Amino acid sequence: DPSDLIIDPTPFILAPNSPMPGINNSSNASLGLVSDDESLNLPCGHSEGRDISAVEDCEDPELQQLISSLVHFKNDSNVITPVSANRLDRVSAYVVNSNRFDKVVFSGHTDDNASQAYNLKLSERRALATADYMEGQGVDSEMFEIHAFGESLPARLNDSDENRAYNRRVHVEL
Repeated sequence: DPSDLIIDPTPFILAPNSPMPGINNSSNASLGLVSDDESLNLPCGHSEGRDISAVEDCEDPELQQLISSLVHFKNDSNVITPVSANRLDRVSAYVVNSNRFDKVVFSGHTDDNASQAYNLKLSERRALATADYMEGQGVDSEMFEIHAFGESLPARLNDSDENRAYNRRVHVEL
């Protein structure tokens, strides 16, 4: 039930676009600010300093994608697409069958096609829809941390339809 989720109000700060002081490569990764590649090659042991098992896991591209996944949305929508559902099914199964992680962070984002206030609420609805989907797949909602950033942290410039589509996302990080 999304009403049971605790939403930290601090991420609801409208921040300027880049460059942002204090945002480094690790911060960029955690916010879903990535280059052309949708997968993030995060360092091993990324989960709050906890060890992520054997060294071979660190080199497993599938594991890397499960640890940090992007879910994209259609314009003005918080509906999980079939492609995103497939990815979330894999992430959810991994979390349910693994004792490696104690937190799932959902960071919602939008493009710049509406007002800042509207986009902030839309990014929240997207993050909650993604969390709700994963809860429906058996992931414990006690693990969830929800953030909404609206249009304040675009992964790409909002200067084309393609880039705007890319910015309509929720970053799911284990």
